[in-house]
Amino acid sequence: GNDRKSARYKKLARTLGCESRLIFAGVQKETAPFYAMADALIQPTRYDPFPNTILEAMACGLPVLTSDKCGGKEFIDVGLNGYGFDALDWAAFSGAVGQLQNGFDYSAASQTSFSKVINLTASYISDELYSLYHLVIEKKQHGI
Repeated sequence: GNDRKSARYKKLARTLGCESRLIFAGVQKETAPFYAMADALIQPTRYDPFPNTILEAMACGLPVLTSDKCGGKEFIDVGLNGYGFDALDWAAFSGAVGQLQNGFDYSAASQTSFSKVINLTASYISDELYSLYHLVIEKKQHGI
């Protein structure tokens, strides 16, 4: 993406000796090809209410590894289509990545991820928000 600190991350990659294994592609308008090249989405965020990347990756059938502080974790069936962990627990993070490398059922993960998000259309989300707001107003009017 467009990150103010991208030069810092590139330098870190050089320092760690993994620069040749990474691609810093910058902002991309067409993300589907990148998801198609991926085995999983790994997003160990310290806090994110609900990143679009979770929905995008799952719509592409990818398993998701993310932190317990990510709103997208609610769409993960642990062990089936991804894993959740504390963003600062590197042992748990490493273990989750290891699970993807050792007999993980990518076919089942793909089906589960896709099925969890396929109906989350803009219309559906709008209707759900409308219903929620209506319920809040109704409860407020009744002093609840």
